[in-house]
Amino acid sequence: SGVQYTYVLDYRRRTTAVSSSGTSRKNAPYYDLSNGFYDAATGVTSYFPLPTTGLQQDLRYLYNGDQLISITDNTHKTAVFFGYDQYDRRTNMSMMGQNGLFLAEITTHYDDLSRPVFIYDLQTALARGYDAVGNQRFTKAQIYSSNWKENHLKSAIFNTFDAADRILICGGVLSENKIVCTQNNGILYGYTDGFRSSETYSDSTGLHTSAILYTNDGLIQQTGSKPALLTNYSYDHAGRLTLFKQTNPKGLKPLSSSSGFQYQNDDTLFITTNKETKTKKTNETVSTIPLGRVSGPEL
Repeated sequence: SGVQYTYVLDYRRRTTAVSSSGTSRKNAPYYDLSNGFYDAATGVTSYFPLPTTGLQQDLRYLYNGDQLISITDNTHKTAVFFGYDQYDRRTNMSMMGQNGLFLAEITTHYDDLSRPVFIYDLQTALARGYDAVGNQRFTKAQIYSSNWKENHLKSAIFNTFDAADRILICGGVLSENKIVCTQNNGILYGYTDGFRSSETYSDSTGLHTSAILYTNDGLIQQTGSKPALLTNYSYDHAGRLTLFKQTNPKGLKPLSSSSGFQYQNDDTLFITTNKETKTKKTNETVSTIPLGRVSGPEL
């Protein structure tokens, strides 16, 4: 039988897995509201066609020592299985649906420094390149199929770093021998006093800059900028997240939504959601999680 762990979202694609003893499990993937598993060992977020009911799902985690062997969704009768090599590196991840239906498989190859250099599934292959200090410089994606006459390069994206090895451009493209951000490609990061302070990208509606504000303790307090979506975070004296609130631009519904987090005796977490529109407000306790913790976002 496996050990059951509670995975709690922090709303920025990072989570902490907490066991019944309160010990954090490192290098474990997570399951979140966007159907994504993030593998901390490879840095890969993979999205699978699994149903989503948020934190109400009955997920069971089976370990062999420190190795995560499987995640079973008893609510929707689906499962994910993991395989490892002799160096304890995760090499494959298989997804099964109801009645043993095969959904997908992802395979990872590593270099001599245990960095993922080749990741592929049934239709797409990702190749990654690194510089001398280990910064990931590019990812090239190639799509292929036995029904096609030849393989096709789907995309090639590049990252740049400053002298302090902080990422400046993530997912940029090569243009006239320079790595740049273009419409729908790349995010430009800015820094102030050592902290990431802005994220800038462009799409069909124009250029967007999201500012990042911090508390005096270095916790993220606000992301976004008017008139775009604003996200605010509040914490208690122990640094635990107590409020997550999003405010939409005018014309979008709901006007605002929030999730409140209350802790009882340091071992029970109550999550309450609120939504506000022009005509009504709703308040609902959607989940009670024993032995849970919620942290603020990490960059």
